[in-house]
Amino acid sequence: MDRDPHEQLLARAGFDYVGKYEFVAEQTWTVETVTGLVYSTSFLNRKALGDKADAFEADLSALLCSYEPDGV
Repeated sequence: MDRDPHEQLLARAGFDYVGKYEFVAEQTWTVETVTGLVYSTSFLNRKALGDKADAFEADLSALLCSYEPDGV
């Protein structure tokens, strides 16, 4: 992206850059969705945890719920 920024690529394709806009979207995270996010990474997936995956999930759930008891 440093060598070929999006704006330049789009201009070459015939698009006009008219500005940058930001949109706010609320995201609700649960213990399960955070766990899924962690597992979706290449360095800490279920296979990497092996037989410790269930214990990891229990520990992560306990830690997150200690901050937000309703799990959201």
